[in-house]
Amino acid sequence: MASDEHVLGTVIEAATHTSQAFCRSLTAAIQGPLTDAAKYLEEAGLSEEGDKVFEGVKEILRVDAKIKAHEKASETLLTMYEFDQTHTDFKKYLKEWTRDILESEGGIDPEADERYKAFCEEVRPGAGGGAGDDQELVIQRGQQPAINAFCPLSRIEVLKLREPVEDDKGYVYEKEAVVDYITRESHHRRQVPCPQAGTTHYISLESLVPARRVLKAQRRRARFPERPPPPAAAVDIE
Repeated sequence: MASDEHVLGTVIEAATHTSQAFCRSLTAAIQGPLTDAAKYLEEAGLSEEGDKVFEGVKEILRVDAKIKAHEKASETLLTMYEFDQTHTDFKKYLKEWTRDILESEGGIDPEADERYKAFCEEVRPGAGGGAGDDQELVIQRGQQPAINAFCPLSRIEVLKLREPVEDDKGYVYEKEAVVDYITRESHHRRQVPCPQAGTTHYISLESLVPARRVLKAQRRRARFPERPPPPAAAVDIE
């Protein structure tokens, strides 16, 4: 018969897998249909209706932050709980630890989330907040398709990547390179340190999504390739 610890671990792992899949779907919704809807409203001159989409994105990011804090609380429960015959109110502990984790991380600030900044830059360039909002950023996103100019693993320019993916902070990688890195460094852990120099966050296979802005920029570059500069006019020297 499986031990209580094994059963709890299995339940938490299954719940975590489900919540991570849900978070990925939230990110995909922001990067896809919500961005398209907001851009349509802006182009149609319906900015007030567009504001509602912006608020909706913020609410999605608040939910995303709560889910991720709950995941951390679940992992804490699994590592700290000592099994005995007494009744334990797991729901109470998870609620308290989730709240503590959110407070320790400075609360929920959707406007500081890179996904919100990217959404703003896509719909209303310049509306994504000022420089310095994210202490990790060395290169500000601005009008660039990615925070980092090169994949930190393959050292290839992001606009030349074959299959660009990004983590939940907006850093872009070659998919094959980052999957190999996570698999190699995980050592049975779900998350590993971000390989980009100067960052402090962690990444996982579940956190990777297609780098939509990079893919869009690649398509734009393919349609409108840069023309070489005209040759310099010859100058006669007497």
